[in-house]
Amino acid sequence: GGSTPTARDRFEKHGRLAMSLLIGISTVMAQRTVKMSMQEQKSMKEKVEEERETNEQLSKCMQQVCDATKTDTTFEPDYAYLWVIVERRLTDSLATPKFGEDPTTLQRAALESLRGMSTESGAYTLSMKNEAADAGVIAPLVAILRNGASDAVRAAAADRLAALVALHHVRNQDVAAAAGAVTTLGALVEKSARSATRTAAATCLARLVRDHPPSMEAARDGGIIESVVSMLRSSRHEDETEAALEAVAWLAKGNRVNQTAFVKAGVLSIVAAGLMGSPTHRQSAAWVVATAVERNTRNQVIAGEGELVTQLIGVLSASAPARTLQLALKALMEIVRGNEANCTAAVRCGAVTALRAILRRQRTRAQAPSRLQVAAKDLLLEMGVDVDYEAQMTVYRSRHFGAVLLVLVAVLCAMVDPGKWREVSGFMARLPS
Repeated sequence: GGSTPTARDRFEKHGRLAMSLLIGISTVMAQRTVKMSMQEQKSMKEKVEEERETNEQLSKCMQQVCDATKTDTTFEPDYAYLWVIVERRLTDSLATPKFGEDPTTLQRAALESLRGMSTESGAYTLSMKNEAADAGVIAPLVAILRNGASDAVRAAAADRLAALVALHHVRNQDVAAAAGAVTTLGALVEKSARSATRTAAATCLARLVRDHPPSMEAARDGGIIESVVSMLRSSRHEDETEAALEAVAWLAKGNRVNQTAFVKAGVLSIVAAGLMGSPTHRQSAAWVVATAVERNTRNQVIAGEGELVTQLIGVLSASAPARTLQLALKALMEIVRGNEANCTAAVRCGAVTALRAILRRQRTRAQAPSRLQVAAKDLLLEMGVDVDYEAQMTVYRSRHFGAVLLVLVAVLCAMVDPGKWREVSGFMARLPS
């Protein structure tokens, strides 16, 4: 009697609401079944439109029940009993379809009900993710990812799984990895002929391996590192390239074996070109360099031999967002840290000039330095440059500029009114040296 109510107990407690959902779903599916015999006579456009309307009605049924529970003061709003229904729909969509049923439509509708459980932004709260794991939603979702009726269905499953494991949700990462999600996503990255599916799979892979060593090792053992690098090399779409760069960064972060594997596969030469690409690509490429070289002396040497140093200094010299500059500074720091040859190469390529420009943004000693200026100062120190001298020269240049400006004002005043010259010269005499 005093035990915590389970998802099934809450399902019974809210039977009326759950039944309204089931009746709505059954009605929609019955209408679709009745029309199935007529579909072969319809055009493809009409079929697609009918599937879209079906999914919208199913999502509306799910949302109506969610809204109804919000007004129930006796119910803890975790919607756990609805996750039981979602799990059942996902599982049923994998079964052998009955006569006249379209497996693609069934799986899309099941994924649509899963999407209907998310927030307005398409994400899930922490409690929602925990309830999804309790209800067993992840295993059938991975099964759809592996055996989906179409590429579009598998891409939708990857999007939903990415939302459930996002932000390093370890519990869902463990369940998804145990269900074989890593190798399944790697197969989609390597073999899917559809760019949108490869993009969704790479994004999901990045969220799944984020700070999750078992998934990182599974990706390496399954040959997925080479697949991601191949995708990055052949990508012709911006979204696909960004997804591949994100996957590389999270697979390499803090894992020395994966770092070495990526550099061996040629990822540094690929991202060097990305540093000269669009602003978004420059930021992601700098992030990849930083994670691939971090605390890895072997990769440091390889990075110093190519054009990466020159490209990173070019990013620092350009007008770029603060986040891009910060990542470029971190990448360059990882390349030169404790490596005298790379420090010399960076100085020769103009790093000191670029870093001086960042330090000059601090006009006075009283002004607190920004994170960029702190990073630039640390980088100069690593390369053996006297930072105090640089700061002093900045102040001197500022004073010299002010003195020259006052002299010009005095000359103009003398030309207009000689009497003003005495006032200005007296003011200048009282200035501190």
